[in-house]
Amino acid sequence: MNAAERRMRPVNNGRVFVFRTDPVYLTLPATNVTPAITRSAQCQMLVRAENATKASTADSWIIMGTERTGACNNLPV
Repeated sequence: MNAAERRMRPVNNGRVFVFRTDPVYLTLPATNVTPAITRSAQCQMLVRAENATKASTADSWIIMGTERTGACNNLPV
């Protein structure tokens, strides 16, 4: 995942993986009544995982839940 910043944060019984994408900019053109408006949006997704076997292998983690905010809020998981 080249465009995303990845971080791990320890929690009591597992970890939370944080994925943040680069901001996307959207510009609405000016009209006779309003000026042009530029808005940025960034996707952030938190993945909560627990270690089922206490081993440090990738397949020992079970995803327990996700939270999404920003531009990725409507993406299916």
